Amino acid sequence: MDDNQEITSLLSLYKDALKLFESYICINSIHGDSDLCVNASHREILYAIEKCFNMSEIDENGNPVKIAFYREKMLGKNVQVSFINLPAIPPFEDIMKYYKKYYLQRLTLLNLHYEANMIDLYNNGHGMEVLNYKKYKLEFDNLSSDYSQLLYLPLPMDIIKTIYTTYLEYSFDDYQLLRKNYDKLRKCINSKGPLAKGDVVGPFVRKGKL
Repeated sequence: MDDNQEITSLLSLYKDALKLFESYICINSIHGDSDLCVNASHREILYAIEKCFNMSEIDENGNPVKIAFYREKMLGKNVQVSFINLPAIPPFEDIMKYYKKYYLQRLTLLNLHYEANMIDLYNNGHGMEVLNYKKYKLEFDNLSSDYSQLLYLPLPMDIIKTIYTTYLEYSFDDYQLLRKNYDKLRKCINSKGPLAKGDVVGPFVRKGKL
C-alpha cells in the first residue's frame, strides 16, 4: 500500500469511527498529507475528540501523551493530529463521556448568562421564552444528574433499565435539540427583540420520550 492509499484508508477508518458526528464534522488530510484534521463548528465535539486522542497513549510515568491539538482561528475550529502519531485503532470508546462533560460546561455558562437576563427578557415581552427556558433548564438538570442511585431501587434490573432508557437516557439527537433551543434563546436575549420568522423558541420535546 502506497502513502496515498494508506492516508485514504485512515481517513475512511476515522470517518467511520466518528459516524455519530458525521453531520457536524469534516475529516481531511492537511499540510501535504502530514496531519489528520477534524473540522467542526461545535467546540464540545472537538474538545471530546481531542481528549480521546490525548488519553490514548501513556508515557513511562503513566501520564497521557498529548498528540492532538485544538486550534481556533477566524476561518474555523479544528483538531489536528500528525499521521505519524495517529492511533491505528480510533480511541473513541469514551467519547460520549467527554462530549457530555464539555457540552454541560457550555450550557452551564449559558445558564448563567440567561438567568442574569431573565427579568429584562420578561419585561421586554418575552414571557413565553422565559417559560421555555425553565423547561430547558429542567432538561439540563436531568442531564447533569447522577442516576447511579437507581441501581439501589428494590426493583428487577430490567425494570430499572426500562425506567432509564424511557425517561432519562439522552441520545446525541436529544443533545442537539436542546443545544439548538438554547442557541435560539441566546439570539433572543442578544437581539433584545423578536426572533426571525421560523426561529421561534419552542418547547423541548425529545423523540420517543414520554
